This record gives sequence, structure tokens and C-alpha cells, in this order.
Amino acid sequence: MSYNLLDIIVLLGSIQGFITAFILLFSKKYGAERSLGWIMLLLSLACLNLYLLNTLEDFSQVMVVLAYVVPLVIIMPVGPLLYQKTLISINHPSKLPRIHFQAIWIDLFPSGLAVGYFLGLWVGLFDGDHFASFDRFVMRYEKYADIPRWISVTTYSILSYRLIRASKSRHVRHAKKPVIGFLVFQLWWLVYLIPYLLPSLSNSLLAIFNWYPLYLPMVFLIYWLGMNGLIDYKKAIAPLPEGEGTTDQILEKLTLIMEQEQLFLDPQLRLEKVVELTNLPQKTISSVLNQTLHKTFNEFVNEYRVNEVKAGLLDPAKSHLTITGIAFECGFNSQATFQRTFKELTGESPSAFRKRKLQEKATQI
Repeated sequence: MSYNLLDIIVLLGSIQGFITAFILLFSKKYGAERSLGWIMLLLSLACLNLYLLNTLEDFSQVMVVLAYVVPLVIIMPVGPLLYQKTLISINHPSKLPRIHFQAIWIDLFPSGLAVGYFLGLWVGLFDGDHFASFDRFVMRYEKYADIPRWISVTTYSILSYRLIRASKSRHVRHAKKPVIGFLVFQLWWLVYLIPYLLPSLSNSLLAIFNWYPLYLPMVFLIYWLGMNGLIDYKKAIAPLPEGEGTTDQILEKLTLIMEQEQLFLDPQLRLEKVVELTNLPQKTISSVLNQTLHKTFNEFVNEYRVNEVKAGLLDPAKSHLTITGIAFECGFNSQATFQRTFKELTGESPSAFRKRKLQEKATQI
């Protein structure tokens, strides 16, 4: 079995990606990095696929069959996963519907077709003479399937970038890194994809360069994403100082004092006051909120304020107040901050929220 240096680099990138994906996928409380873990896994499978294609002639017939049947190039979910990771990273209230992942059939179709072909070959519906035609069809399908794959990943990368640009979350900097990485990679992929799709250039391009011009940057992307993902993951699981209780106990104490004392109604509330009331160090409070809820102290407090505003907007006893007046009663001291925070947490403006809720109430009567 012979190897060349580029195949070894692709294989090492795949192995590195698998290791990082395993670490991130088995993290328990860090949703954004779990999404990144799935991205790393899918990219690593694609790199493994190239390695197997380049060394396939050295494997047994069983391995050749498995190479067709087992799907390794699964790219359609990568874009939605990136967008989902971005939503979680910036604490956006929206969730990505599952329908965004249904285009995975584009990736799985060749494997399904291969299962049907080899079963037909086994029961005698086909003979070995049809294999060449089957192989040509699969190769041509995979070639043009790269078009929707590129469109999907590029579209979701751009949407993720726009989401980050519009967000005021403190986690924007960390959320931006993988998005920028994908935008750069997508541009490079386009440079390679255009001549690859041209019949006059495709065969000569692959004969000279193979897929290395695309997959070597993908290996770099795997290392880039993995490095940043592991750094963020280690920050998220940093141990709390001893003697201050478990994360759940500290979070319960913070929640209890916030709800019983209604500290969020104080527009001048600072973290120092919570430190004084709970006897917990400021660093511990910030660490627990970041690790468990992925929120800053201000985001934690403002969520209580928004919930109080939502109740006030529907309270007939406060109908004489303006929306801004209700917001100020609930602890906000800036109309701009209130409007931005309310929309970030609910996905709509305060007036749109009240109008929708009142219409829903009217239809139920």
C-alpha cells in the first residue's frame, strides 16, 4: 500500500477532526460547540472519503462496496449547523426548524442508489457489466451535487454573518470566527468549482491536481475550527472555586434572590449588589451564568425585565402607561436598550407582541 504526503496530510486532518468532534459532541451544556462538533465530524468524513478514494485500489472488494454504500460526503447539513451554532452563540431566541436539514437527501441519494444496485447484483437482477454505468452515474451526480452544496453552505454562512452584524451580544467575537472561516473557504471552493464543472477542464484539472486544492484548505479549516472550538469549550467548563457549592446550587441561589427580591426592578442594579446579597464572589457568579446559561449578568437580569414587561403590556391596570413607561417600571433605564433587548429575546417589537397577544386573546373569546 503506497501513500503520498498529501494523502497523509488529508488523513491526519480527518483524524484531528474526529478527535475534536468527539470532545465537542460529548460536551453536556454547551450547545453551540455541539453544533460545531457535528460540523467537524462532517468535514472529517469528507476528508476521509478523499483518502479512501485515492487509496481504494489497495483495499478488498468488500471495502470497495462499503465505499459506495456508506455515505461519507454529507455537506448539506453543514450550513444549517453553522447558522444554528451562531444563533446559540449570540443567545438569539429563535431556533432553526428541522426543515432546514431535510436537504440531506441530496447527499444520501448516491448511497441509497448503491444499496439498491448491490442488492440487485446479489439477487441476480443486474450483472457486473452494469457496474461501469453505475459508477459513471454516481461520479456525475456527485459532481453536480456540489452546486447545491456550495449554494447551501454559502447562503447559511452569509446569513450567519448578517445575524452577527445585527447582534449586540458580547459573544459576537467568538461566533464570528467560524463564520469568517467558512466565508473564506467558500470563496476558495468557488474558484475551484467553476473550472471543475466545465467539461473541457474537469478531467484535466482532476488529473493534474486531484481534489487537493480543495481538501488541503479544508484540512486547515478543520484545524482552525477545532482550535477555536476547543478554546471556547475549555472556557465553558472551567472549574468553579471550591467551597461555593455546585453550579446548580449557585444558579438556584441567584434565581431565588432575583425572583423573591425582584432585584431586576432596580434600574441601577449592579453585580456588586448581588455579590453582597449572596456572599458569592463576582467571578463565580459570572462564571456560572456563562457556563450554565451562556449569558452575562446584564443579559440574565434583562430577561427578567422583559418577562415583566410582557406581563405589563397585557395588564389592563397598566393600560394608561406607554410602552416605554411600562419598560421603565420594570427596571429598564434606556428606551434603546429596552427595544433592542425585547426584540432579541422575543423576535418582535413590544408593540407587535402586544398586538399579537391581544388578537390571540380576542379569538379565544
